[in-house]
Amino acid sequence: MSREIQTRAQSAALQKQDPVDGLIDKALPKLREAASRYIDITKFARIAVGTIKRTPKLAQCTETSLLLCLLDCAAMGLLPTGKRGGAYMIPYGTEATLVPDYRGLMWLAEKGEIVRRISAHAVHANDLFKIKLGDSPSVAHEPTTGDEMGDFIGAYSIAWLPDEEEPEVEWMTKRQIDMIRARSKASGAGPWKTDYEPMAIKTVIKRQLSRMPVEITPELERAMDVDNRANEINVTPSAQRPALSFGSLPAATGSSPEPKDETESRVEEPKPVEERTAAVEKKPAAEVKPVPLAIREELNSALQFAPESVCKEVIGDSTRDDLDKLSDEEQIAAAKVLNSRTAKHDAAEDKKTDRPAPRTVPAGSLI
Repeated sequence: MSREIQTRAQSAALQKQDPVDGLIDKALPKLREAASRYIDITKFARIAVGTIKRTPKLAQCTETSLLLCLLDCAAMGLLPTGKRGGAYMIPYGTEATLVPDYRGLMWLAEKGEIVRRISAHAVHANDLFKIKLGDSPSVAHEPTTGDEMGDFIGAYSIAWLPDEEEPEVEWMTKRQIDMIRARSKASGAGPWKTDYEPMAIKTVIKRQLSRMPVEITPELERAMDVDNRANEINVTPSAQRPALSFGSLPAATGSSPEPKDETESRVEEPKPVEERTAAVEKKPAAEVKPVPLAIREELNSALQFAPESVCKEVIGDSTRDDLDKLSDEEQIAAAKVLNSRTAKHDAAEDKKTDRPAPRTVPAGSLI
């Protein structure tokens, strides 16, 4: 009799359990398995419960989307809260989407010893600001506070590699940042609308980290991939766009193509993308190998930072699946062409921009 009473009591307790508590309890074994070395799973679970309960719209999201967010968050080594450098779970209808905070990316870069230190900031028109690139890069920045700061004009990230004295500096103008925002599935809502400057700062941090001459940790690689998926780069923004060809790309290694002039590299006669994909589809399935994550991320980064006109010129109507069917060498070459043409495009656009330059700071201490 006592065993039956105990069983009934346990059953009643389970029925009374809060749905959110039940969800996290059910997910704990998989969360433990996925968790990064940086995670205390007990603390993680407690914060996850609190975050979902404090956000009614999250509680209305599907269990699957919530669990995927939490598994990604645990694998990244970040806590499911945007405070102090974690990650945000953002409800889009009934689907939860994980968006890493920019401070979380910086924390992962420092924790993984990719950099000794990294700092990133927004710049406004009335700030005292001077940036120097080249052999000895440096930044001098004295922000103006309050109503006198002026319009946002750009953001920079400055980082010190473990064995280097000189810092690495990355700078992006507002126009460059807005081109990336325009290709986000949530460009008009979510954090891009409510927290524009933190998203702008995160954009320049990601650009810098993607160019670091060191191998990144699995946690940071996962965080960058999660953030890219949250934004879902739009490779073909308009279904009405005429079909273009995917030009033959220069080899990824060896000498560069003979230049036509000082500013433009020679590109061979393009082949239609249909011919490339058809050739791949004729191969046995075993010959079509999945693209390594590092190569995919290199091409993703190039696509993210290329303006729409450059994407249109280089990849035409190619979808992400079409690009994945190309060889590793062709994907790397595509990324190089995109990066090269983006740099030329940005330089040309900057010359056209009739924006007053920010006030420069006289000689003084550098950050």
